[in-house]
Amino acid sequence: MLKVKNLSVKYGEIQALHDINIELKKNEIVAIVGNNGAGKTSLINTITGIVQCYDGEIIFNNENITNLPTDKIVKYGIIQVPEGREIFSELTVEENLELGAYQRFKKEDKNKIFETLDEIYSLFPILKNRKNQIAGTLSGGEQQMLAIGRGLMAKPKIMLLDEPSLGLAPLIVEEVFNVIKRLREQEVSILIVEQNAYAALKNSDRAYIIETGKITMHDKSENLLNNEKIQEAFLGKRRK
Repeated sequence: MLKVKNLSVKYGEIQALHDINIELKKNEIVAIVGNNGAGKTSLINTITGIVQCYDGEIIFNNENITNLPTDKIVKYGIIQVPEGREIFSELTVEENLELGAYQRFKKEDKNKIFETLDEIYSLFPILKNRKNQIAGTLSGGEQQMLAIGRGLMAKPKIMLLDEPSLGLAPLIVEEVFNVIKRLREQEVSILIVEQNAYAALKNSDRAYIIETGKITMHDKSENLLNNEKIQEAFLGKRRK
């Protein structure tokens, strides 16, 4: 479905990504795990056209979408939920959700968009209860759910989630990832970038480890979760 081939990215003279190769299949949840500054956000920003690559290709459903403008990437059905949520804090919850469907309003019957809104409220009942509340007054977990819901309003084929656990309490992190896993029912493929290695590996099918802009390991998430090197590097466990 989505293939990144030999992708390299530079910021001036500084190379952020080196020859990256990853793949996301239909209805799959794949995690990109790495520490702060490893290149995770650069990777998804390049996929969505925010950052331009100088080498390599990005292929979506056999079409080359490398370095296309972000608005065209969105039309392909690839949506990014940014780090820090980036909700419109002075608008209501429902206004935020409606903005997620801004491209659909131009070409679809409004009733279909409102059907999607009902689906979001079914997935996130707390948002329905808060639909008239100013978004900036929501808790961190509720804002993350709003950011995901806003992305889903575009009816994406792929969602790229940038640090969805950032700043959330452990119980809220678990709740958010439970929702992410339920997105399979919407036939949405998920690419997650995370510092929280345990949450990412526990809730994904496969994962890639990224260090200083390079993919250093790739396996089923379960295998990586039980890998001693990964446990020592990311999960705070030391070898005996």
